[in-house]
Amino acid sequence: MMSLRTRLLKTAAATCATLALTACQPGADTKAGPKATLPGTPPSATSLVTAGEAKGAAEEAAADPGALLTGTTAARRTSQVSASGSGLLVELKVREGDFVKAGEVIAVLDRRDAALRVAQADAGLKAARVQLASTEREVARLEKLDKDQAVPTAELDRIKSARDAAAAGVESATVAVNMARKMAGDADVRAPFAGLVTARLKGEGEWISTMPPAPLIMLAEVDPLDLKIDVPAALLPRVKAGDAVTVRFPAIGRELTTRITRVVPLVTPQTRAFSVYADLPNEDRALAPGLFAEVRLDGAAPSAEVRAPDAAAPGSAAQ
Repeated sequence: MMSLRTRLLKTAAATCATLALTACQPGADTKAGPKATLPGTPPSATSLVTAGEAKGAAEEAAADPGALLTGTTAARRTSQVSASGSGLLVELKVREGDFVKAGEVIAVLDRRDAALRVAQADAGLKAARVQLASTEREVARLEKLDKDQAVPTAELDRIKSARDAAAAGVESATVAVNMARKMAGDADVRAPFAGLVTARLKGEGEWISTMPPAPLIMLAEVDPLDLKIDVPAALLPRVKAGDAVTVRFPAIGRELTTRITRVVPLVTPQTRAFSVYADLPNEDRALAPGLFAEVRLDGAAPSAEVRAPDAAAPGSAAQ
C-alpha cells in the first residue's frame, strides 16, 4: 500500500503541473495584477495615452492650416415681406423660384378705399386754403381801418387769431393728404432688396392685416452668399479677416477662391470649433443656400505658439 507521504507528494506534483500549463495559455495574465517594473524603466506608450490626450491629438491634427475644413452656404439675409397697410390682396405677382429686384412690385392690394381717402383729403385741403385766404383778406381790410382808428383793437386781434388758425388748418390738411397718398401707395407691395422668392405665404382674395402682420412671401438675398466655416479652436490665434480660402463644392463640381470677412471668436464646447464667414459672389446664381463646401485655409500660417507637438516617443527627451 502506498504511504501517506508518497500520496501527498504525487498530489503536489500534479497541482504544480496544472498551474504551469495554465500560465502558458494565451490571455492567462488578463486577471493578474499590475506588473512590477524595474526602477528607471520608462512606462509604455500605451499607458500614457488617455481619452483626453487622444481628443487633444485629434484636435491638433485638425488644426493643420492645410487641413480640409467644412462649411455651408447661407443667404446673406432673409425676410418675410409684409404689406405696410391693410386691404384685400388683389394680385401676388411672384412665385417660388422667381428672382426680384429691389423695389420691384411683388403684390397689389385693393386701392379703391385708399383712392377715396385721397380725394377726401384733397377736398379738405382746398377748403382749408379757402378759409385761410378769406381770413387774410379780412386782416388786411381791418389793418387799413386800424390806421384811422376806425376799428376796435380787439376785433383786429380776433381776426388775426382766426387767420393763424386757418394757416394751421392748411398744414393739418396737407398732412392728411400726404397720409392718404401714402396709404394709396402702400397698396403696391415692393421687394425690400433683390433676392430669391423662396415661399408664397398668401393668395389672391385673402385679407391682409398689419396687426398682427400677415407676411406675403419669403425673400432671400443670394448675391452674394455667406459661407459659414467651422474652424478648430487651435487655429483661433491664426485666422483673421482678410485671409484667403479655397472653396470647393462637391455637389456641383465648382471651386473658387475668396477671403474671410468676419471671425466670430466664440468656441462651441461640443465641437471645440469657432465660426468664420466669407463672401461668395453669385452673380450667375450658380450657388444656392445650404450647399456643403470643402474649405482650405490658404492664409492661416502656422505660429510657434500653437504649433503641433513633435511626434517623438514618450520618454525620448530623457534619453
